[in-house]
Amino acid sequence: PRVPTIRRPVALPGGRRGISHGGALVYTFGPHLKPDANWSYDGTEWLDAGAYDGVDVHAVDSLPLPAPWPHPVLVDDGRVFLGRAAGTNTTSDVVEAWHLPKEGRFKQVSTMKVPWPVQDLRDYGDLLVGSANNQLQLFDVTDPAAPVETGTGGPSACLWFDLRNADGVLHR
Repeated sequence: PRVPTIRRPVALPGGRRGISHGGALVYTFGPHLKPDANWSYDGTEWLDAGAYDGVDVHAVDSLPLPAPWPHPVLVDDGRVFLGRAAGTNTTSDVVEAWHLPKEGRFKQVSTMKVPWPVQDLRDYGDLLVGSANNQLQLFDVTDPAAPVETGTGGPSACLWFDLRNADGVLHR
């Protein structure tokens, strides 16, 4: 930190969503363009993990995001949470927890049912908060493989939460 090394910028496949492993893994979010004559795009968005070696970023794995909106993604130091809206009447709205083990392939570790399609996900330590319209759902994700719902609800008034300006603590 006292004598930083200035390096050339690195091209990333999409916008940065987070880092883990002390900056050695970089997570980005965006489309995968096909290298055909038109650089076509099928509408799928991807969460990509890349290894950063101090000089360049090298692809590790990619996770296609669901087509139905919304599908918010939260990356928190190696924990990845993904909101998945029900695509049909026979499926449920869920929040999934993923991680990237040493084998280098995204692995789903849990699924949490939610009563509505989550539009935003934020974490406050081990407290995961999902919001939709004027409702919140709270989860204890101390162990992402075994999340526990700790509360749900919202005010009777029509409000739109901005979780970027919120704060919370798991045991309060």
